[in-house]
Formats: sequence, C-alpha cells, structure tokens
Amino acid sequence: MMRAAIVFCLVAAACKPPELAVDPVNEAEATEFAQRFVSTVQPCDETRMDALIDEEGLAAKFAERTKVLGASFAASKLVDDRAGAHAMCAAVTAAKSYKVMRVRTIKGEPRPLLRRLVKAKNGAMTVGYDELQLGKSRRDHRVRVVDVYFYFAGQWLSEAMSGMTNSITDAADGLDVIEIAQDIKRAEELHKGGQNVEALALLDKLPRRVQRSRTVAIMRVNVGAAVSEAKYRDELDTIAKLFPDDPTIALLEIDGAFLRGDFDGALRNIDTIDTAIGGDPFQEAVRAEVYLKRGRPGDLERAAEHAEAALRAEPTLEKGWWSKLDVATARRDWPGAVAAIDKLRRTFQISLDEDKLRALPGNYGELVESAEYVAWRQTAR
Repeated sequence: MMRAAIVFCLVAAACKPPELAVDPVNEAEATEFAQRFVSTVQPCDETRMDALIDEEGLAAKFAERTKVLGASFAASKLVDDRAGAHAMCAAVTAAKSYKVMRVRTIKGEPRPLLRRLVKAKNGAMTVGYDELQLGKSRRDHRVRVVDVYFYFAGQWLSEAMSGMTNSITDAADGLDVIEIAQDIKRAEELHKGGQNVEALALLDKLPRRVQRSRTVAIMRVNVGAAVSEAKYRDELDTIAKLFPDDPTIALLEIDGAFLRGDFDGALRNIDTIDTAIGGDPFQEAVRAEVYLKRGRPGDLERAAEHAEAALRAEPTLEKGWWSKLDVATARRDWPGAVAAIDKLRRTFQISLDEDKLRALPGNYGELVESAEYVAWRQTAR
C-alpha cells in the first residue's frame, strides 16, 4: 500500500501533505474523552472509531515520524482510506478488556493511559498499554486522537501504519528500504496465517542490522513463540541483551525471566514497567506469582501482600483472583482458595477441571480433597 500510494501521488502531482492543525486539550477533556474512547472499542466499529480519530493529524504525524522516502505523499492517501480507524480497531479487536488507568502529563500534554488485556491461545492473559496523544481540532474544536503509542509493540500507530519504523529505516541505511518493508510485511502475513517457520526463515534473511532493530526483534519474539518454547526462549534472551531497561522489552521479558528461572530478573522487569506506566494492579498480581515461584523465606507472605494489593485496587481483576487462589493454595488456606474458585466461576464464568487441578504442582491435590472444596462442589452444581 505504501509504494502504491507514493506512486499515485507522484503521478497525480496533487497530493498535499496533511497538517497537524490542533490545539492542546486539558486534563478534564482528556479524562472525558478516554472514557468515551474505551466504550467505543468493544466491539470496535470503524465508523464510530473514525469519529474519534483525527485522520489528518495522524497522517501528519506519520509524515513527521517516518523517514521513508515519499511518506508525506503517502500520508494523503492514508487520510482518504480512514486508515487510523481501521488500524485502531484491528489493534484492539481481540481485547478481553480495555480500561482507562490514568491520565498523565507527558511533555506538557495530558495523555490517557489505557490497559488492554488479551487472552492468548494457551489461556494465559497478556497485557498491553496504549497511550493516547490528543488534540482539539481547529476545524470543529472536538477532541480526537492524534496518535497512539503501543507499549507492547514499542512504537506509535503513525509508525506502524507505514510498516517501516525509524529503527528499521536507520538500521537499513544504504539498503533498499522498500524491499525490506515488503519482506517484513510478508513475514507478518505468514505469521498471521500460522506459517511461523516460514515467517522466521524470511526474517532470518534480513540484513543483520535490520534483524537487530527494535521492531524486528520484537516481531521475532512473537513469531518464535509460535514456533517452539526453545525458540521463544532464545529470542527473548537475544532481545533482553539488545535492549536492557526498556519497558516494551520488559513486558515481553517477564516470560523470558520465568523460563530461565531468573525470578529476580522478572521482578526487575515489573519494576521497569511500573516506572514507565505509573503502576498497575495487574502487575501487582504478576509480582505475587513471581514471589510464589521464587520461594525464598518470606516470599509467600510477600506474594500474599501483592495479591491482596491487586484486589484492593481492582476487585474485578481476574488476574488478581488467580493470584489469590495460588497464594491461598500455597498456604493451605482452603476457605480462601475455595472463595477464589467461587469468584472465578461466578464472575468470570471459569470452570476448573478437577483432574487438571490435581495434576498441578504444589498443594492443589490437597485442595481438591479438602472438606471445604468438597462442600463447595456440592452447592456449586
């Protein structure tokens, strides 16, 4: 699409780059807008979403942030295609929940921070954070999204729309960036189609310095996860060495630290994320799980503190109730464990398989045989 848009504009000689014509918003406006925004994305309707996206402003940011030759011309085509609404809906369509965490002041601008929870194919809950850059249109004085920073991808929506972030463009200095962008796009399509070995093979053919760019390194982790646990672990190890103390990498690398048994490293990654976003009950629940796994003296009590802290801050957080269940079971607190199971069943419609519970490490076999669980099972039918 990028090359076609550039060619069209050059031939027509009539494409004027969109302009970022917006005024600042205040904190109250940002807070009100963020609530409207999250209510629009589930389910995401592109027509309704389009009303909340400043397509001209987003295209202007695209032209400003993207170094690909001809980007200012391609930006005009993106406006016509209403590409911002389409891309945003595609990004959030799999979200199990989307929540406003807070409005923070970044570079003098109030920016809503949103948390997106997605359930992976293996049942695990993954978390991402989106930061909205807002502006008030000088045309109609309405607040809209100018750009979105996706923490999990480590890039702005305006960058992602080109398929060619500045990190790749810089790494590809002197090479054919359009050809590289096409190879990366093809790898993405293979990954989405389940052809992950082929996708990884295509990424392996990219120039070494492009492979080590932030965007491609993140892509390799996601593709590697679909190939095998060993490949996933290798890619996580590589990206951790390339980009230390990076909140985007920390979101990925918690898994890598777990797989290596580096629980101190996992806790450091959570600290990195919390520093970047200002804290999240979801990360408190993850901390509880890390302390349970580490198992040093006092860690069980630390795990209990963080699980309770997560639920105090957000009683409706499913991850918090899983952590509470794990902590209660580790303590042989059968009433507490049963209460967590009942909450998961009633609020989140989660039915636990007893045979799978018995097979879990720790005290789950004892939990299933406990008088408290047996009594609950009789009333829960």
